[in-house]
Amino acid sequence: MKKPALKIGLLLWLFGLLTAAAALFLHPPHAEFLWGLTGAGFSGGGLLLFLFLYFNRDDRAPLLDRHLQEIRITMEDERHIMLRDRASSLTFLLSLLVKAVLVIVFCLVAAFGMWTEVLRILVCCLCALFFSELLISLLLLHWLEKRL
Repeated sequence: MKKPALKIGLLLWLFGLLTAAAALFLHPPHAEFLWGLTGAGFSGGGLLLFLFLYFNRDDRAPLLDRHLQEIRITMEDERHIMLRDRASSLTFLLSLLVKAVLVIVFCLVAAFGMWTEVLRILVCCLCALFFSELLISLLLLHWLEKRL
């Protein structure tokens, strides 16, 4: 791997360290947000640092070359591009359905006057929607690869 991966990994890890220090010492009203950014910085930066250190050993140079070649082939493969496009369109249609159901649910909850918990539920549902879109996209891609 190249040096920019090391720099980005170190910057992300430093960002996680700074947000952890801010959450510990400043005690902001929304410290949960800072702890989430801490986890993102540590995990993303740690993964990049691990990959940089793993692939930069002399005995793993052929492994890195083979890995990069597989990525290039996968990104340029016409069949894989078609499957990725179909998986993304199916994921989009499913997310539209889920969003429509969420709008109905939020309207019903708002009609009963429960606004204090609605914001928390809204945020949790939208986060679940985001991660479910990612998961469904990956699952559909693998299913289409096996099917076609």
